[in-house]
Amino acid sequence: MDELRLKFTAAESINIGKMTILEWNTNDILVEMQMWNEKKSILKSLLWTKFTHYDLINQKRIKHNNFLNEKFSKYENPLMKRVSFEQKVMDIKRKNKAK
Repeated sequence: MDELRLKFTAAESINIGKMTILEWNTNDILVEMQMWNEKKSILKSLLWTKFTHYDLINQKRIKHNNFLNEKFSKYENPLMKRVSFEQKVMDIKRKNKAK
């Protein structure tokens, strides 16, 4: 997905360099977002968040429609193997050190 740059006047520039769909099913989507320093050399933050498709009017979970399923399948970047959040952070840092 596209990168987003934010500039904080009191701190430092950051780069939200990668947003990706780790997995999705008929009701949920698990998304990963990475925040880096401006040079993309130091991982500042990693977020995994799960979104649930919810009908506010009927107050219940609902299935994604075909349009969303098509979009999710284009952007899905699944994990090669099941890893914990902490392991994913360590993997990213290790790969970054190797650069």
